[in-house]
Amino acid sequence: MATITREKEACVIFGAPHEIPTNVLPTYADVMKAYINTRKQLTTDNNKYPPFVEVSNKVCVDVELVWEKASLPTVTHGRVIEKLRSYNEKYKKMLKPYTARKGNNKYKQQLEQFRENANILFDISKCKCVDLSAVSSSKCKRADKVPLSERDVLVDQRGARKMIIRGIDWMETRRIKKKISRKESDSRRHSDNIQQEQSKQQCNSRRYNVGDKDGDTDTSDEDDGDEDLPTPESKRQKMAMTV
Repeated sequence: MATITREKEACVIFGAPHEIPTNVLPTYADVMKAYINTRKQLTTDNNKYPPFVEVSNKVCVDVELVWEKASLPTVTHGRVIEKLRSYNEKYKKMLKPYTARKGNNKYKQQLEQFRENANILFDISKCKCVDLSAVSSSKCKRADKVPLSERDVLVDQRGARKMIIRGIDWMETRRIKKKISRKESDSRRHSDNIQQEQSKQQCNSRRYNVGDKDGDTDTSDEDDGDEDLPTPESKRQKMAMTV
């Protein structure tokens, strides 16, 4: 029974889902397996999938944690999520015609090629230099450069992937998680500020429109006041009384 369950959960492209590996930098396949696994964990009782943002946020934190353990500078949390979003769209596009075309040889080749390409590094390094031996003369900012002691690790993970990341103690792991959590909080706070500013602008716009309508009413009142102006006849009566 458990075997049947695993078969149902397995992806036709990436296979059985699992969590992010912690001893190597994750590949695209690793990230997608973790995404599918996390999505299942967060799925509600009515089998409704959770939003992409909720799933990807958790997965990307786990990905960043591995890179932090390896002491490798990474791009922002938001950019990691966008990288996953872009690849997830390609994955869904590839998977969409599966039921109708799974017996088609050309489609099978496309699936196999997609599966093979997914075994490369899900690269979130700030440093994009191809030749890391020349990093010292690259245009990367100092904070973005790969530490000398970790260059061999990144080169290996971008290629043969034979090395593993050495362990790290629990206290250090907790420190890194707190650091990533602060990044998430800053990102959410920035998004909330943007939404609040947009709400204020919309509110001010509505107030401005109401003010225009009130102004039109005041003008109408002034026009009504013209009816109370003295007529030529009343002016003559006043002059006669004065004389």
